[in-house]
Amino acid sequence: MFYFTPLKNEVVKKFYKMRKKLSGLIIILTSLTLWNIDSYAQQEPQFDFFPYVHLLTNPGYTGMGQAICATMDHRQQWMGFEGNPVTTGFAVSSFLENITSGIGLTVIQDKLGFEQNSHVKLSYAYHMSVGDGILGVGAALGVKIKSLQPDNWESYTTLENQNQNPYDDPAIPHAGKKTAFASSIGAFYQTDYLYAGLGVDNLIQSKLNYETGKEYFLKRHYYLTAGYYYTLPNPIYEIKPSFFLSSDGVVNQYTLTASLVYNKSLVGGLGYRFGESVIIHAGYQFPFNLTVALAYDLNVSKIAKYNSGSFEVVLNYCFNVSTSGGRGAYKSVRFL
Repeated sequence: MFYFTPLKNEVVKKFYKMRKKLSGLIIILTSLTLWNIDSYAQQEPQFDFFPYVHLLTNPGYTGMGQAICATMDHRQQWMGFEGNPVTTGFAVSSFLENITSGIGLTVIQDKLGFEQNSHVKLSYAYHMSVGDGILGVGAALGVKIKSLQPDNWESYTTLENQNQNPYDDPAIPHAGKKTAFASSIGAFYQTDYLYAGLGVDNLIQSKLNYETGKEYFLKRHYYLTAGYYYTLPNPIYEIKPSFFLSSDGVVNQYTLTASLVYNKSLVGGLGYRFGESVIIHAGYQFPFNLTVALAYDLNVSKIAKYNSGSFEVVLNYCFNVSTSGGRGAYKSVRFL
């Protein structure tokens, strides 16, 4: 993992030399992601702390911490709303120096109403030096388990006629549990002062056949992210703006955040998820390499009066294993 340092003159010169190439790459990635997209909506799963949980959306980030890192994120969305989304994500990865690669594991448990989804994937990324930074290119394979356990289905037909069988509606499958193959690919680039990544989930849009005539598939999703690290004239303070876009190729969702880091340990900031919520977050990195961060979303959409906001907590722990068998020290502001 890279330490954040002030931009030196020689780094600035290199940055301007790379700017044209980086600009072209960003334009290509953005064009691929935004093609035929003209609206925004929530994508599943949703996290406020996307700079903390890159691995959950991009296998290219596997091992980019240059250490053994484990992260857990728990989110209660739209609290007070019956059947509100509840998501827990876990990611662990390790850098393998001898093969310049990273390996990792991600697990996501996502519950929304009577639907429950479980995702388990193993990831691998190859690292290469590009310009002033490291580029990770990776893939992940695993399974997604979708479970439907309704107490009582309702559709517009059953609301009009309570004697109507809800399964007559072609959009409603019978309850049950189905398992599908899951795959994703991604690329992630980072330097001392910036990062950018593009991940594609559900690359192979596996089908979930609940019954004859009612076929469903895992919709492909795209995740584009970028961030910048800037040290203020007083080097004890740093500013970190970041951007995240999630899309299924039809609808998309934008999130912008800005954080102020103090003494490479304490962080606080604000964010905005377009059309959905204002985000307030804070975190602290302890000397023993544990980071704890909290976020609260103040909903600004039409359902704001029906819920009391969203709450999220993230824990991250990283360490190095030395060749002598001891546990080495680790510190990085990238987890703030």
